[in-house]
Amino acid sequence: MMKKVKLHFLFLVLPIVFLIVGFLSTDETLDINVHDTYYVVAHSFVYWIYSICLFLLFGIYWLFELLKVNLNNLLSKVHIIGTIISMLGLCFPYHFIFAIPKFPLFDDYEKINLCLTICAILFVLLQIVFLLNILITLIKRVSVFLKNI
Repeated sequence: MMKKVKLHFLFLVLPIVFLIVGFLSTDETLDINVHDTYYVVAHSFVYWIYSICLFLLFGIYWLFELLKVNLNNLLSKVHIIGTIISMLGLCFPYHFIFAIPKFPLFDDYEKINLCLTICAILFVLLQIVFLLNILITLIKRVSVFLKNI
């Protein structure tokens, strides 16, 4: 019989893909405009940071699995799928939602900035959902433990 693969193993596969893409995209940059300041970050660094975050999330899910702590299934699925979608939107905003214009104007990044902002807010909210999932599970386990005493 084949064992069913858990959904959180996507957090193990996707960082490997991000690492490979990070090593292959050496001359691409991410330009962030904050008021009068432009921050220029190499895409490879962004992919590496995302890989580290996803490896950490996989490690947390794996640790809970080793400890035989069952997190809320619905909240876990929402967190995993939403995190992956938000990270893809952060990494590939042109390819994810918008087509690359043939002749981009200098200030024609309004839609891209909107996509990046929405995906970043979604990512942060989903991490809050993950923390709530952990807290709810731990509170339930403590209450069951206290009832058995």
